[in-house]
Amino acid sequence: MRPRPAAAKSARPTCTEIKSDPNFVQSDSAIATLLDAALSNAARAAIPPGANTATIQFTVHDLEPGRGALIAEGHAIRAGAGVVTAQAHARDASGLLVAQALGTLRVLRPR
Repeated sequence: MRPRPAAAKSARPTCTEIKSDPNFVQSDSAIATLLDAALSNAARAAIPPGANTATIQFTVHDLEPGRGALIAEGHAIRAGAGVVTAQAHARDASGLLVAQALGTLRVLRPR
């Protein structure tokens, strides 16, 4: 299977109370969940329609405190028949890179 370029964006909306407090810092687990979603969406964009993915492993590197609403963008690096490798970056509203992730996802084909 020849890899094709794939990308996806995921957003973690914040509630009104969070948006009104500019000093609120997102938790590491919330950022990791956002990055995992971006990895999964990017992987699914790189595999045949109808197939799904399951995360095997991923590593997150926190770079800055994530304040307020965050947006993550993921890209499939390589899509094989059974495994996809993807990366994702999370940025705040100003575009500051707050975290990045690299993950391996299993391709689940329909039976």
